[in-house]
Amino acid sequence: MQSSLQCSSCSRPVGSPASIIDDSYFLRGKPAFLLQHLDLEGCPLSAVEKRFMRSGSYDITWVQCTCGVSLGFIYQRVYSDSFSYKLGKVVIAQEALMIRSVQTSSTHSTPAISTTPVVTACDPPVSPKAENPIAPPKSPNPESAEGDEFVMVEDDADDDIIALD
Repeated sequence: MQSSLQCSSCSRPVGSPASIIDDSYFLRGKPAFLLQHLDLEGCPLSAVEKRFMRSGSYDITWVQCTCGVSLGFIYQRVYSDSFSYKLGKVVIAQEALMIRSVQTSSTHSTPAISTTPVVTACDPPVSPKAENPIAPPKSPNPESAEGDEFVMVEDDADDDIIALD
């Protein structure tokens, strides 16, 4: 059986379930995966941003699918040697992904395909008209960098508060 991780919005393949390193991460208070890598060909990336998390300081880049849905972020720089394993890894919200499995059988000439959203039983339903809950935060005043805006981002199963520049 072959499986692939796909965007839950447009079904674009973005990686393999084998690239999942850890499933205990959180992004904006929702379950997320730490992935070894993603297929990012054609995916828009944001500018590098410095983030302060409970586990340390990081430079990250936000990742979107080609359909425009925000998937998560990539660790571009790690400021602590104890977290250097995160460098180049990707944190992706579980709700942004689904797993597509293709099973071939000797009794069937066509493959059986099943698509499973990656959600947990405690996840609340998401309104189709709701804003993308994992999109990078928007500054309240794009002309001014004054004031601090705080966003919850979790990694290593801890609550992390980030002050945005």
